[in-house]
Amino acid sequence: MEVNGHLSVDAGSRGVVGDASTSERVGKLVVGPNGMLSGNGVIGATLVLAGGTSAFTGGFVAPGTSPGTLTVEGSFTQEPNAVMDMQIAGTAPSDFDVLAVVGDASIGGDLRLEFLDGFAPHRDDRFDFLTATGALTGQFQHVDVQNLAPGFQFDLRNENGHYELVALNDGVAVPEPAAAALLLALLPFALARRRRTVAL
Repeated sequence: MEVNGHLSVDAGSRGVVGDASTSERVGKLVVGPNGMLSGNGVIGATLVLAGGTSAFTGGFVAPGTSPGTLTVEGSFTQEPNAVMDMQIAGTAPSDFDVLAVVGDASIGGDLRLEFLDGFAPHRDDRFDFLTATGALTGQFQHVDVQNLAPGFQFDLRNENGHYELVALNDGVAVPEPAAAALLLALLPFALARRRRTVAL
């Protein structure tokens, strides 16, 4: 489900995306397994990412539209194995996803970091990807880094209502799967043209 406006859940009702139980979750938007919430809009409700049976199998929240900001006008709870998917294409505030919570935020699931467009962070680059005006508690169970070569080191810090990614060394970009597939598809044509040039 993509939200690019304002989505509200009335106090006496429930909202569900994906497979999730709604018992005792009145007035909440619940994103369960096989469900994803994305967009640059505003959620006028408490948001719950329901957990899954193993790592990265619960409900997904993916702020923005590569990248962008999703605002929650209520509290936010991430249950075990639920997934927060953050895309990062640069260091400017508009270049990476942000989940902005106007209330308390409780973290207890998984984090996926997707580096886009060949961007690789440098040492000491910082990304405030989760903010809360209320209490911000908990930590991520598992972290999956995509499109960077192995060896990238980072720290996740919960400081003053912000969850922050801090690069501890320089990352090295690797082609995204789609780009790699395109490169492999074009490689024979490039080699053939090079052979023809050499033959002439």
